[in-house]
Amino acid sequence: MRSYIEEAQRLSGSLQDFEHETRRLRKIAADRDRVQRDLKIRLVAAKEEFIPLRDEFDAEYKQAQVQVEQMREKAKEKMAGIEPQYIEKYNTIKQQCTPPIAKLQNGQCGGCNMSFPSSVLSSIKNGKLVECETCGRMVIT
Repeated sequence: MRSYIEEAQRLSGSLQDFEHETRRLRKIAADRDRVQRDLKIRLVAAKEEFIPLRDEFDAEYKQAQVQVEQMREKAKEKMAGIEPQYIEKYNTIKQQCTPPIAKLQNGQCGGCNMSFPSSVLSSIKNGKLVECETCGRMVIT
């Protein structure tokens, strides 16, 4: 009989442990459900905010694409008046450094600020194609 009582007490203790664990797991599940509901609400709000912003972006993007295309057309028109060797040189330099052209400023390259000798300055001022020996850019007046 004593063994039955001990067995009953042990089972009762185990049962209480399981009930305690069950309550703990239910609390965790309830907390996670609450977090999930909050996330769903935030998701719906974010979607409602996103859709008009996406539409606005799409409209601006289309408008910008039109402007870019217009600028490309202008560039093609202006390139028609430039000698092909200059365009080829420009494209070669553009692959190495950006911007590929630097303006002459106070006798210096506008790209790297290196000074030019007077012979190079006179060549630049006479309209000859001159590359900066330091940065490789085409120097213009």
